Amino acid sequence: MKTTGKQKHYAAVSAAFTAVVIAAVLVLNLLAGAAEKRFSLTLDMTGDSLYALSDETKEFLSNMTEDFTITVLGDEVKFSQGVRTGVINEILKRYRSASGGRIALQYVDTYTNPGILSKYPDETIEENGLLIEGGEGHRTVSMSELFGTQTSQATLKAQITDCRAEQVLTSALLKLSAGTQPEVYLVEGHGETYYDGMVSRIQSGSCRLSRLSLLTEEIPQTAALLIISAPKADFSGEELQRLDAYLRSFGNLILLYGSDSPDLPNLDRYLTEWGVRFEKNIIVDPARYVGNAVQISPMLTKAQINENCAALSDRFLLTPGARAIEVLWESQGKRETEPVLITGDQAYAKSYAGDSGLISTVDKEPGDQAGVMNTGVLARSYDVSGTDLSVGSILFLSSPSMFSDSLMDTANLLNDYYFSNALSYMTGGAADFVTIPARNMKDGALNTVGAGNGLLFFAVVVLPSGAVLLFGLWRWLSRRKL
Repeated sequence: MKTTGKQKHYAAVSAAFTAVVIAAVLVLNLLAGAAEKRFSLTLDMTGDSLYALSDETKEFLSNMTEDFTITVLGDEVKFSQGVRTGVINEILKRYRSASGGRIALQYVDTYTNPGILSKYPDETIEENGLLIEGGEGHRTVSMSELFGTQTSQATLKAQITDCRAEQVLTSALLKLSAGTQPEVYLVEGHGETYYDGMVSRIQSGSCRLSRLSLLTEEIPQTAALLIISAPKADFSGEELQRLDAYLRSFGNLILLYGSDSPDLPNLDRYLTEWGVRFEKNIIVDPARYVGNAVQISPMLTKAQINENCAALSDRFLLTPGARAIEVLWESQGKRETEPVLITGDQAYAKSYAGDSGLISTVDKEPGDQAGVMNTGVLARSYDVSGTDLSVGSILFLSSPSMFSDSLMDTANLLNDYYFSNALSYMTGGAADFVTIPARNMKDGALNTVGAGNGLLFFAVVVLPSGAVLLFGLWRWLSRRKL
């Protein structure tokens, strides 16, 4: 068949048009790839906006005045392609982009560059962990701190439930920007219980964590906060003198004192000087409990310490085995007390005998204390000298297990955030604390990056290519008889 001049002309036009469209698609893909690499413009198709930064974080990053370097302790390619690490990699790129160049992101493979592990010899720096440097110090972050997990009842294996990267990263940057790393001390020597989750949250808040024996050591003047959790043995007179001297100098203390602690007459007597008494009972709240009757969910009062948690109204606090805290007085001299956690009005308390911490029934019986009761109380001491105000605080909580690993790691609970917020408030950094809810990673959230990229590929490549094919077919059909 002989090709006419018109056919050659149309064939040339079609070929040129196809070449132009293909070139445009390739250029668009190259530009999209460069934009994603430079500005982290990855399409976020996750149900809970897993990669999107909150307004609080964006505002903080846009107003940063100090430079930071976030070092990923791993190979860049492997880190970006990992299941968990890939999520963190995308979030880190968004931090870099939103900071306007204030945050530098680098990758150091610890196998080929082991020297970085000796940079901070007193700290454990894990593979695929993060090293944040800038401001007045540094902060190391392990991968486990960035995710919440839950043990499957079927497989007994830990499964990732949520991503907490933004809460950890923004809080760390805030603390380092403020130039302060408060010193927190865990008091030991009385059989105290400190859960791993508590320890990791303290470190995530960019605090310097140490342990302290009041029997053999003086409390450092630089201590911002002491924590005593579930003591099993009483405090000596010398220990209480050291504690009292620290608190009279406007120090701060978090005391977790539950039903698993025996009678501690010396400590109990001292606590009355701060206007509180822990009752020997366990609270049951038939209107506010989860799982079992003594695993109650108290309400947060409008106390200032609770303000940062008000935005998380969809989450609730669990306090298993909580005791009632009696407030002896609201104000005395230069000390005052304020309830921060309270039960509902249908609650009642079951007394237990001796040091057992056990009750025979959860049913309400005659003689049970009933009505609204306190499970958390904040006591303050203050002094005014001219225009200077000095304040020290004690946060009394009657359920040490409220900060157990299982409750702290449960995504829909408030326990994790309440501890982090209390830690920040008690160390004087309430303004440097942000409450950012964890992002859900269930229901296939880990695969949504691929879905997003697939949609982008379909829109950028498949649709234009299909349009070219259909246009060519139409032209061929309309011109084939020419």
